[in-house]
Order: sequence, then C-alpha cells, then structure tokens
Amino acid sequence: MYNTQKAGGHCSIVVRDLGL
Repeated sequence: MYNTQKAGGHCSIVVRDLGL
C-alpha cells in the first residue's frame, strides 16, 4: 500500500504499512 509516491513520501506510507 505504498504505491503513492515511491520516491517522495514512500517513507510515510511504509511506516503506516508497518504500523509504526
């Protein structure tokens, strides 16, 4: 679920996906 900005705000998406 981190397909929005795989270069800019993918970090935020990843964190949300991980549940951190």
